[in-house]
Amino acid sequence: MADLSWFNQGELRGALARHANLGDGYETETSALCGRDLESKLRTAGPAILDMGEAGFLGIIETRKYKVLVLAPDLTVRRVPLAQIVDRLCSGANQKWTDEVDALLDRCGARGAHRARARTTILGERLHKTRLATLTQISRHPGSSFLCQLREAGLLRTLLKFVAAHALETVLWLAIWWEAGEAALSGHIDAGWMM
Repeated sequence: MADLSWFNQGELRGALARHANLGDGYETETSALCGRDLESKLRTAGPAILDMGEAGFLGIIETRKYKVLVLAPDLTVRRVPLAQIVDRLCSGANQKWTDEVDALLDRCGARGAHRARARTTILGERLHKTRLATLTQISRHPGSSFLCQLREAGLLRTLLKFVAAHALETVLWLAIWWEAGEAALSGHIDAGWMM
């Protein structure tokens, strides 16, 4: 992850704003990341700047399932496993707990993705009040276009799905009543259909 680190927060903020098409109309909100809410905040972060202390800054574009899209200093987008970022942040917090958790998982026989999730959860509980990093989220200015805000939040696609489902429901409902009415008026209705 060393090749993904930025060392100038201002340059990274500008690059993320350009990548997200925010222009100059954006605002930032900074919050502390503690162990318990670390993974959940990283899942909803984007675009955001993750301050990792001496290791520099990480430019998060968005998170998709268990992968984080990161903006590298050469302005390329790379996928990084969320577990790798969480491990990196937790490793410096308390090595004693990391060793204990790894030993526990070894005794339990945890492997693969289950091991990574279990490790993240247990360390999150152990480090629940420990400040691990700072996250600065970059968002569109509240006074910007409402349509742009809807698109950015992913609500336009959801709205279109809702309208399409409602239209399909209406068409099917009308087709059923059309057939029932036609059968009743033509005298071909069967009493068994009404049950």
